[in-house]
Amino acid sequence: MEFTSHWSISDGPRNMTDIVGDKKARKIWDSIGLISENQDPWSSLVVLISQSEDEPDAATLADLLRHVSDINVRHPTGVTLLIYAIVFDNPLFIELLHSTGRLDANLPDTIVGYTPLMWCFHLERQKCCIELLNFWGEIDLDATTETGSTALDLLVPGSTMYEFAEEHELLTSARRSSIPDLYKAPPTFTTDVDHTIDNIALQAAGLTLEESEPFEAEKRLNPVSDPFNDYSRTDSIAFDFDNLHPDQFIEFADYDIPRILELLMQLPLKKPHKTCTPAAVIFQCIRYADRRRQSKALVESFTGLSLTKILSTIVSSSGGVVSENPGDIVSQSYWLSALCFLFYYLYREESFFKRYPKILQDLIDGIRATLVELVSSINSRVAPLIDSTILKYTSIEQVKQTLYRSDWNLFKKRRGKAKDANSTSYDKILTLLYPPSVEEQKKPSPLKVVQIFGAMLYVLDLHHLHPLIAQQCLSLSMKWFSSCVFNKIISDKRKLLSRAHAIQIRLNLSAIEDWIKNHDFTAPVPNMIDEFMWQRFPFTLIFDLKDIDVKNLPPEPRNITSYRPKKTNVIEDASNSLFYYQSFYCISQIHMKPLLQLLQWLQVATSMRDEESLMATSSMLDRINFLQLLKSIGRYKYELEEPKFKSSLKKKLEAIINESPSQELYLPEKTLPALTLPTIAELIDFYANREDGLEFLPFLTPDIQDDLNEIHDQNLKSITTAATDDNYNDNDSEDDDKGNEKVSDTAENELFSTLNAPSAAAQKPLWAINSDIEGNPW
Repeated sequence: MEFTSHWSISDGPRNMTDIVGDKKARKIWDSIGLISENQDPWSSLVVLISQSEDEPDAATLADLLRHVSDINVRHPTGVTLLIYAIVFDNPLFIELLHSTGRLDANLPDTIVGYTPLMWCFHLERQKCCIELLNFWGEIDLDATTETGSTALDLLVPGSTMYEFAEEHELLTSARRSSIPDLYKAPPTFTTDVDHTIDNIALQAAGLTLEESEPFEAEKRLNPVSDPFNDYSRTDSIAFDFDNLHPDQFIEFADYDIPRILELLMQLPLKKPHKTCTPAAVIFQCIRYADRRRQSKALVESFTGLSLTKILSTIVSSSGGVVSENPGDIVSQSYWLSALCFLFYYLYREESFFKRYPKILQDLIDGIRATLVELVSSINSRVAPLIDSTILKYTSIEQVKQTLYRSDWNLFKKRRGKAKDANSTSYDKILTLLYPPSVEEQKKPSPLKVVQIFGAMLYVLDLHHLHPLIAQQCLSLSMKWFSSCVFNKIISDKRKLLSRAHAIQIRLNLSAIEDWIKNHDFTAPVPNMIDEFMWQRFPFTLIFDLKDIDVKNLPPEPRNITSYRPKKTNVIEDASNSLFYYQSFYCISQIHMKPLLQLLQWLQVATSMRDEESLMATSSMLDRINFLQLLKSIGRYKYELEEPKFKSSLKKKLEAIINESPSQELYLPEKTLPALTLPTIAELIDFYANREDGLEFLPFLTPDIQDDLNEIHDQNLKSITTAATDDNYNDNDSEDDDKGNEKVSDTAENELFSTLNAPSAAAQKPLWAINSDIEGNPW
């Protein structure tokens, strides 16, 4: 997949027109002639990068790069490998060079005296410039040429690179210490529907929100107006994920963990719908244990206990692991969002997951388990309504009056004829103008199912869940719904397997499709990651780039999808990350396709006259197999004057089934696909690059900080007092003063050095009861 921005760029790295036509670039091209015939790895890399026919193979470049001792050497041509990559427009090689950790991004060549950034601006290499700006902290904008010109001085007003620099504030931020805004405005998966209407629909679906403080929406827009949500003290500084600053970590000891977890469970009541708060508590505790205490055991233990506590709360709220009882979807979506925020915060901590790969796996399993619980709660509400709202609900009068051969139709037929004889066209039209009777209006309709799915979308939006994770929640729920309706129809022995009811069910499903169209959204594709890096994500979270071999990927992390370049416009494989970057409507159509094709088959099956028409029809119904076609006809309810399905065609279907007996009759309902994780570019784009981005930083409000500090101070005081009393009892009265002084001076230091972190297995996670983590939690 090729990602390009909205600026126009040159024809490509293999078009030598801009190199030959530029005097300075021509010197770089001519310098390759200084390479001797006996090429060393460095010289081979230069020749490979400058090839004008094909894109250099990434594996070959990486293999040669391993044999280069100094990647910044300029001998014998006077040009570094980085500058060659920029001149010949090869951004892939820039990533490989930087992944070694030894790259000097500001070393100029000795021919023209340009730094790599100067070459990007001079030759308008936008893709290469984006790669350089990915490690913005290493770029020196003040570097000058022999004439005293900086890289920004080389920009020509009106050129594409000048617009690029102006758009990303490079012209006014020459000495910024943080990365410039390289991301687009954050897209949103919400619609412009009034939240009041959504709240009414939520209550109509049998769900309610927890009561929160009045004017909550206004406080989210104006956080400074709330003394307990005072973020104004952080307006002038941003959260520093690279360094440890005061008020950006929580000091605690292992004896504080039980009370911290109790406070964590109270946050949904104290800070309703503020899902970043529990994530910030866990994150700041982890930062302290990792950076200040430097205790790997404490980090893993605290994280494991926190995830276990959260998951046990989610499971207990629904009555068990994926129970039949509806769970609290507000609470479940709250904790799902909190876990996603925790992943986002830890992702921004440099190399955290490389040092703690087990925590990444625990987070993946925790998010999947919470997602399944949320979808299960929705499905348990929808399941009792499928028969009455989708399968039995009839709004077409002709379907109600349809006569079947297997029924006793004597009196029904007479009543129908008498009614038709006495009614005129005017009476029929007049009947249509009146609303349905009160009894008809009381019957549950497909709108009841729509309300439940709408409630799910509402709580996901309420808790600011990332669109990619929200897409997976909705996808899994729609997959279950369509599979369940399919299985109910094909196993029915009453009247569902008939032409008339197939038409009515298709009409009922159109209400679901209309809601999907009105709430359609697409998770934005990450712009700041190319195909080479995306294919290796998320393995790049725990492995160095040079250690990842696409042909032999490491076994961890598990239960996640990976990116594979698409070959078609529609991706139907849910194990490919691109599946969830399609629109919600497209994903729903993929899941509902077998159900819709079964309804199409029921409407045309009895019109088949020969094998040719049968095979042509079956080829168009590619999502249902021959066994399903045959079984649906075997239980088919024929109308009074409907022709029967020919026995010769039945024998044809049986012969095909005998040739491939592995066909399944029912669709799997409770399947759990692997999790698709968002990249750091997507997370920053959605949570940071927005007007209220300050609200999603891992800061804690003063009241929460005070509660946490009080927990630590009280525990420390009680333990110090106990240690003082023990020392007093063990010494003579004449040594009391000396003993107390010794305890008061060293008690706190000894506590941190002697106490052991609790075991991570203090309470085994409910989603890890079996040793096989890939077991289906349904």
